[in-house]
Amino acid sequence: MSQISIAFLPLKIDVETKAVLRKVASAHRVLAEFKGILTSIPNQTILLETLTLREARESAVTSPQIIEAL
Repeated sequence: MSQISIAFLPLKIDVETKAVLRKVASAHRVLAEFKGILTSIPNQTILLETLTLREARESAVTSPQIIEAL
């Protein structure tokens, strides 16, 4: 098995490109909208638990592929 090297922080490259900042702004808007919708749901925990389980299931499917790639 090969070893993985992790770069020290701060990175030597600039990751705050215009494209990245646009995506961050877009994600911020979507999360704010989601938060607004979430506050209108009487039992917010149900939705959050469902999303957590879905993410965990999808991560479990992709994780073996990522590990094999390393």
